[in-house]
Amino acid sequence: MERITSGKVKSDCQGSAQARRGALIGATIAGRSDSCQSNTLVDHLIGPHLAMGRPFCLLPALACLDHRICPPRLVAIPPATADTLGAVDTIRPVTLHDLPGVYGVCLATGDSGRDATGRYRNRDLLGHVFAGPYVVGQPETSFVVADAQGVAGYVLAAEDTRAFESWAEEHWWPLLRRQYPQTGGDTPDDHMIRLIHAPPTANDHIVAGYPAHLHIDLLERVRGRGLGRVLVERLLRTLRDRRSTGVHLGVAADNPNAIAFYRHLGFMELEREPGSLLMGLRL
Repeated sequence: MERITSGKVKSDCQGSAQARRGALIGATIAGRSDSCQSNTLVDHLIGPHLAMGRPFCLLPALACLDHRICPPRLVAIPPATADTLGAVDTIRPVTLHDLPGVYGVCLATGDSGRDATGRYRNRDLLGHVFAGPYVVGQPETSFVVADAQGVAGYVLAAEDTRAFESWAEEHWWPLLRRQYPQTGGDTPDDHMIRLIHAPPTANDHIVAGYPAHLHIDLLERVRGRGLGRVLVERLLRTLRDRRSTGVHLGVAADNPNAIAFYRHLGFMELEREPGSLLMGLRL
């Protein structure tokens, strides 16, 4: 049984978005180490939140994209409620300080649910492509499951796929494209870099009926306990509350357990592609 705990995140931040941005960058530069490119990191992670007028609070530290720890700074913290599922399992909205944990889950499940750490030289690339833009650009419809060891899973979603693609093209991909120039190789890293420069877009006829999309990953230590279902149901409630009309997802064609899981939640097959199929649910 779920026990719902509601709370409001306290914000001590005042003033206009421009003033908050100045305070943010000043606080970052004042205490940063030379190894942390604070200005570009702030623009990449925080700027979109300022543009949307979201509140900001001061956190003790935030990990950079390269997993170095940067000094204290202001970050966006959306108001949150948490579903406490057990002594140490909590499902709650994602926040920016979850980025390292979310990236870790993305890598640890990045080989068809198995650990992909050994496949990539750069351990951030999977997260850059499949996780980061949701944490930064769509926190309202993304949730994590956390236990005593940290983030153990997530469901990441975009309420409006076309709007999300446009947001990422303007705010997420440009810095990464400068950081990772096009390559001509054929390694897993090269493949991810190609996706940074040419991210896939959803088909028009799918988006027309199912404008939202999602994906979900859970670490082995929290599988088999119903958390995947709770995560997806939490997201579906949120999408309905936000008046979304439908949601779609992609799943590997050779993953019958995942296909059965989504069918049990009411998803139906929309179309098949080489090695995968698209499933959708009307809301």
